[in-house]
Amino acid sequence: MKCLKSKNHFVVAVLAIASFTACKKNEVISDSAVAAADSATEAAQRAKRTPPPPPSTTTTYYISTSGNDATGTGTSASPWKTLYKATSTVSTSGAVIHVNAGTYTETMTCNLQPGVSIEGDGTTSVVQTTLTGDWTSLLALHSSSEGVNGNQHVSNIKFDGQNLSSFYAITVAGRSNVSIHDITVVNFKEGAVIFGGRADNTEAAPGTYATGNSFYNNTLLNCSRYEGWGRGCFGIGGQDGMLVYNNVITQNQRPAGSNGYCVKYTNGGWNKGCKIYGNTFTRAQSAGGDFYFCVELFNTSGLEVNNNVFNGGALDMNYQTKGSYAYSVWVHDNQFLQPNVNLTANQSGIVMEFGSESEIIENNVFSKQNYGISFVPREGNTIKDIVIRKNLMTGIASGVWGGSYINFNDLNSYVVSNVSIYNNTLEYDRANSFWTGIILPSAAAGNFSNINIKNNIIAGAKAAAVGQSGASSVSSLAIQYNDVYNSGTAASIATTGSGYLLSNNITTVPTYGANYTLVSGSPLINAGVNVGLSFNGTAPDIGYAEF
Repeated sequence: MKCLKSKNHFVVAVLAIASFTACKKNEVISDSAVAAADSATEAAQRAKRTPPPPPSTTTTYYISTSGNDATGTGTSASPWKTLYKATSTVSTSGAVIHVNAGTYTETMTCNLQPGVSIEGDGTTSVVQTTLTGDWTSLLALHSSSEGVNGNQHVSNIKFDGQNLSSFYAITVAGRSNVSIHDITVVNFKEGAVIFGGRADNTEAAPGTYATGNSFYNNTLLNCSRYEGWGRGCFGIGGQDGMLVYNNVITQNQRPAGSNGYCVKYTNGGWNKGCKIYGNTFTRAQSAGGDFYFCVELFNTSGLEVNNNVFNGGALDMNYQTKGSYAYSVWVHDNQFLQPNVNLTANQSGIVMEFGSESEIIENNVFSKQNYGISFVPREGNTIKDIVIRKNLMTGIASGVWGGSYINFNDLNSYVVSNVSIYNNTLEYDRANSFWTGIILPSAAAGNFSNINIKNNIIAGAKAAAVGQSGASSVSSLAIQYNDVYNSGTAASIATTGSGYLLSNNITTVPTYGANYTLVSGSPLINAGVNVGLSFNGTAPDIGYAEF
């Protein structure tokens, strides 16, 4: 008997899936190449992320609602009255500006110098502004060149956008070693906190990437809008090794169709070696005319996204390249949840747009989506070296565009190669069916090769567990050792091509215990084929979790 372990990052209990992951000894976290490369780069990344030690002595300056900008000296006994006065006066590296409890209304952008930090007394230290112009920040950490060592932090303070009248709370541009943590940001029109590696705000990769930056333990509420395209409460671009973790970002407070995203790229994206983990993202479900993303990122390499909760919206990735890393993106141990099946719009858990290479999507939970994972390439793009394994999808059902567990979009001509879909449990919503479980590229796509679909439970597809809508050039397609119960057929393939294997698929109803795991005596135990993942018994089990 294999045991299960609980996951303390699970926040929402949906279909009793809170402890779906198998014991550590039975998990395969990544390919050996991924593990080796990740280990080899970790020391270098850690060095980039670690700010220099603080000065041995720290000078603290104070602002107070009872202070005076004209006669104050910034001491605790004679504080200033505004943050603008403090940031305009203090420039000594290692200095800290302390914001005493109270509400401060700033009339000009506060420009924070490198080396100077801001601390408050928590949510009782509130800073707001009368500035209402577009693209205007309350607090700016801007440098005229890239990669400037900020060696500073902003922490334990609340920023209030005064009912969406103010545009941005904090913007960082061209600086490294900046930490923003334990802050609360509410009700800004366009964005809460933006990290850009470029100094000129151009939509391009920086000449010098920002390093050592971090954003953690923060709460962002109602700070992004949707107007034909979505903005982001938190923005990230031009970062190398940035850590984004343990944040709660919520964007569901505005009228239907007007909510932006929790996280969005800035300056065209261009992030590498970054980690986004342990966050809770909540976005309003799509109203039909708005894109449904919690997180939208462009131009990423070596990105790890893990142990997050995505409520109501998707992870949307664009232009993924591996660069010098073992993967372009590794998405694992996340929850992608909808409060209910959206029958009037279309929702996906993960969307991979444009070209995609060297991606690993594993050990995730998807619930009540229309599409679990969607690939949406454009004309001439390539999708290659994709691994999708050990995921649990439940309650999948058709929306306005249909539905499926995994979908390759056929709007354009593109090339697909080396896709492995192994040991997933894919279960449908019993009240709302759909046609095809895994939709392969077809006529419009051009050609695909070396596709392996093995050891999966693919249930409830009325037409076929695996299918395509039209003929295409196919080479080496294997659909084997899957349980396709309650599906119309195992496969509906228009053109079989060379190396086509359709064998050893069964239609047995699984015997499930809690969290769609197998129980003793299940016919799916030892019924799979060795695909390189660890297993117990004489052969792998079928489904996402070994018994």
